[in-house]
Amino acid sequence: MTVARAIFAASIAIAWCAAAGAAAEDKVGLGSPAPTFTLPTVNPEACGQRRAGVEDGAPGDGAARPRVSLVSFFSVDCKPCRRELPELQKLHQELGARGLSVVVVGVDALPEKIAEAQKLVGELELTFPVLRDRFQVVQRRYQVDTLPTLFLLDERNVVRLRNVGYDPKDSLPVDEVKKRLEDSSAKGR
Repeated sequence: MTVARAIFAASIAIAWCAAAGAAAEDKVGLGSPAPTFTLPTVNPEACGQRRAGVEDGAPGDGAARPRVSLVSFFSVDCKPCRRELPELQKLHQELGARGLSVVVVGVDALPEKIAEAQKLVGELELTFPVLRDRFQVVQRRYQVDTLPTLFLLDERNVVRLRNVGYDPKDSLPVDEVKKRLEDSSAKGR
């Protein structure tokens, strides 16, 4: 190998490593802004909304905004996801009036799986928005590769927690949600 080729190969390797490092920094993680989105709901009658999501805007801009948001990604074939949904419903019922917003993003693509998800949502009587991300656009923006994955967002849509997987003993950040709701109330929001 000539010196010129060796230098060229080294330059390519350095550029590739730099690009990979930049991509890792772009990961939706703690302290980063959550990507905004709006998707159609699969349960518009139960949740009272045809579309929902994580929206732009800052507290005080005139928009009614949640104090804390939980965004979870699920698939109808994911057994841990199915166990998480009723627990999210309990949190929604308990803390929704205090400013908690729960949004679940379904990533099923096949029409029969979407229909199965709609049926499951009805059977579980979920009253928070369950969204349809049929082409996994939002899933990719949030860089979710394991289901379920849950994000806790503060009142400015900054990611404060990213939880991958579900364990009924400690997967839902109930204490963290209550603390953030109390802190937000103390600030006069």
